[in-house]
Amino acid sequence: MDEQIKLEENHVEQFYRVIRDREIKPVYQPIVSLKNGSILGYEALSRVTDSNLTLSIGELFSMAKQLGKLWELEKLCRIKALECARELPVGRTLFLNVDANVILESGFESGVTRKYLDKYNLRPENVIFEITERSDVDNNEILKQVIEHYKGQGFRIAIDDVGAGYSGLNRINSLTPQYIKIDYELVHKIDESKSQKSLVEFIIKYCKHMNIKSIAEGIETEKELKCLLHLGVDYGQGFLLGRPEEQFLPEIRDKRVLELIKKIHRKKVDNRTIGSLAQVGTIVSDDTVLFRAYSLFVTNKQLDFIIVVNRKNKFLGVVKRDLLEPNWWCQVDHNNRKITEYMTSENVLTVPYDMPKQAVLRKAMARDEDTYCPVIVLKKERIYGIVEVRNLVLDLLSDSGLA
Repeated sequence: MDEQIKLEENHVEQFYRVIRDREIKPVYQPIVSLKNGSILGYEALSRVTDSNLTLSIGELFSMAKQLGKLWELEKLCRIKALECARELPVGRTLFLNVDANVILESGFESGVTRKYLDKYNLRPENVIFEITERSDVDNNEILKQVIEHYKGQGFRIAIDDVGAGYSGLNRINSLTPQYIKIDYELVHKIDESKSQKSLVEFIIKYCKHMNIKSIAEGIETEKELKCLLHLGVDYGQGFLLGRPEEQFLPEIRDKRVLELIKKIHRKKVDNRTIGSLAQVGTIVSDDTVLFRAYSLFVTNKQLDFIIVVNRKNKFLGVVKRDLLEPNWWCQVDHNNRKITEYMTSENVLTVPYDMPKQAVLRKAMARDEDTYCPVIVLKKERIYGIVEVRNLVLDLLSDSGLA
């Protein structure tokens, strides 16, 4: 639970001045793939702009809870973050922090985020809501309500501060997030702590089993990064990878760190195999309703197919864009239809992650149809990733010195 700040008169006056004069600005910290060093997205953090104020943003949020103004402050921070996110790079995501308690406030307004997304030409798939596991919301149903509120609008969910919260993975399992953020306390000096390594390794195994992506927060040293790379964390965040800035960082500035990520990943995955090229695809579980597929295709014009897996991450099939004709949609009750009813595995090329790249290319080019459709990469029948045939060709040309 957050420490309460004493409600002194000058502090209260400062709080209301921040709200009245909108004295908040966003900064964005990159979240980086620990497979290839590319940037997944950015966490939007808030800073106070008035240098004369003595309160930090954390103290302001503590006061907001005591004053019953949590939603007012969070709404201001969220709107400011979205205003500046008009320059969000294509294909990147914006992580927005949410305190689950806001839904309990009488002034809470539904639909604010969607309103400003429309205003600034952003889409729900551009946004991931971070709901802190430190939250002192005792009623698990309230957390579920918050998550379903945002999921129902097409947003994805990350559970923040895992490892420092009020409950364990059983609670998280009931919340079905797409991302888990491993708390700084578990990451800090992890290279020196056997117990921290064991806990993080357990969380990572859980995430892989449940098809959840893991993000390690607060990476500050190369030793911490190396340890996390060997443990198999999916993404990282911290000063070593990039500090919070007012502009969106296009790539990691420290080339030594970038090369370290790529080097260790190459050692873990044989560079001659297709697994070394695998990227995360768009994956849904087999209990997903058909409308979810419709939403994904509508909001992402570049998306050709959606991968369907079961709860053990076993590959079941794909739903292709060309199946979903506009006229057909008008005749289907897609809210009550499961995605598996429209799933196919025909003409879908699946290969093991350790198959040589050249062998995969031969299989891809031998297809009578959909020659250039992405290849599904599996490991023990579980989804490992996808590879675009174009990227496979370019990689092989590069290896041969022809690209």
